[in-house]
Amino acid sequence: MFTTFRFFLVFCFLFLFFDGLHGQEIRRNGLSIQPYVKYRQEDLRWSVAGDIRGQNPNILSELIWKRIQGPEAGVLFGKRISKRFSVQMDMSYMAIASGRVTDADYSEDNRQGNFYREKLRADKGYVLSFDARLQYCLLVNSGIRIIPFLGYTSKYQHLYMLDNKVPLIEGKELKSTYTPHWYGGSAGSTFIFDIQKFRILLEVEGDLVKYTAGANWNLREELAHPVSFKHHATGKGVNARLFVEYPIGKKTYITFNTDISYLETGKGRDKTFYQSGSEAVTRLNSVINRSFGIGCGLKFKLL
Repeated sequence: MFTTFRFFLVFCFLFLFFDGLHGQEIRRNGLSIQPYVKYRQEDLRWSVAGDIRGQNPNILSELIWKRIQGPEAGVLFGKRISKRFSVQMDMSYMAIASGRVTDADYSEDNRQGNFYREKLRADKGYVLSFDARLQYCLLVNSGIRIIPFLGYTSKYQHLYMLDNKVPLIEGKELKSTYTPHWYGGSAGSTFIFDIQKFRILLEVEGDLVKYTAGANWNLREELAHPVSFKHHATGKGVNARLFVEYPIGKKTYITFNTDISYLETGKGRDKTFYQSGSEAVTRLNSVINRSFGIGCGLKFKLL
């Protein structure tokens, strides 16, 4: 998350710089703040091979988090810095309230020879998201606007594996964690349509990201703690968002929004750490994350 924090500081510096440079123009064009709430569902899965070449077997272990659901709260800031340019920042927090995770191990290629499988609780944890972008109003034409943008995106997930009603190991508590972090550059475009009093915004975005993750498998005594293994890879993603705004006051709007996203890594590296001090490296086959959210909010034009 340190990379995200540094970017946030740079973003704030540029925000304040342009605020001083174009103060009068900004006051004319305005600042908007949009708090919102959503209900979100996430799925995440990853697998590793038996060795660095992706063999022995090609899928040794696979973790699948499904229907990770919970409420999300966030705030979106927008501000013009000139006639054509504007900046936008979106921050949100999701509290995980329900979900399941499957842990499976195989002795043969292509998920054959399944010798271990457990379905466990995953109804704890959170997701932090941060996006910042520079936007340029490319086209304005009779109720239609096209606004391409470049930006930075960051998504941090704190996922759990927890006991069912009957403990996995009697007398011990399963409380393993997996903490993915997706971060990198984004590019896309917003299409705005004004239809009577309604404003409809459709966003399409592509991401190029780095992926890092750490895990603490707390019941595996042979593994190191609090870091049992780490994952590293690069990936890409695509997102689509739909916003609908309707005025309920002079500078106040009610908003409805929904979004869907898909993130996937290529082949990467799994590095496992043992209590003895030794390490083992194998291939991370891929990580896939799907997300869907729907909600509403308010938009305030302050200046």
